[in-house]
Amino acid sequence: MYLEEVYLGDENGGIRYSFRQGINVIFGPDEAGKRRLQAEISARIRQAREAGKAEGADAESEKQRCRQLQQELEAGRTAVSGWDQATGTPVGHAWGGKARHWNPLMTAGVVLFLVVMFGYRSGNVSRTAVIPACVVFALMVAVGAIQEKKKMDRSETAEEQTREAEEVYPVLVEESYAGYSDEQLRARFREIAGWDCQVFLTGCHSREIELLKSLDLEVHPVYVE
Repeated sequence: MYLEEVYLGDENGGIRYSFRQGINVIFGPDEAGKRRLQAEISARIRQAREAGKAEGADAESEKQRCRQLQQELEAGRTAVSGWDQATGTPVGHAWGGKARHWNPLMTAGVVLFLVVMFGYRSGNVSRTAVIPACVVFALMVAVGAIQEKKKMDRSETAEEQTREAEEVYPVLVEESYAGYSDEQLRARFREIAGWDCQVFLTGCHSREIELLKSLDLEVHPVYVE
């Protein structure tokens, strides 16, 4: 099968892509590594385009996989280009503790430490889907910000824009849970679970995971490598 699994990068960071598991993006702090990765992504995009035209990739299913890979790697290249703008500041400081992002090419995202994601209430992803991969926060910022700007440029009232954003965009929540008692944390998680959107929680550890499980909420843990 064409490009069943690929890894672009080195010990400082990279992209691992699998047709079964989707895209997993891991970045390190090394500037040279990021530049090498960007060059490798560009080369892989060219390879995907060429393979899509090759005789050995004439089956429709293979062409579809090739197109999917090309789209997601192009999104990865966009993320690398905007990486510097998304680093150096804690998420809570940069986005006021919450951020809404929409990325049509990705099914999961926003990863700094451990992300726990509540169920698919927005309707953008099948409720039966299991998300096995993660995408770094910069990838969602780089691609999601473009989509958000396009959406907000429509001729709608401010109220309509706000309501539509709240209905569509997933919400990123970065909080410190150390100051919560178990009961307070359960109440907070119940509140968040009532939001009518996808929710990404960063900074969760074993205590938070056990409390989430005890509430019988639909939760998908995503672990960062």
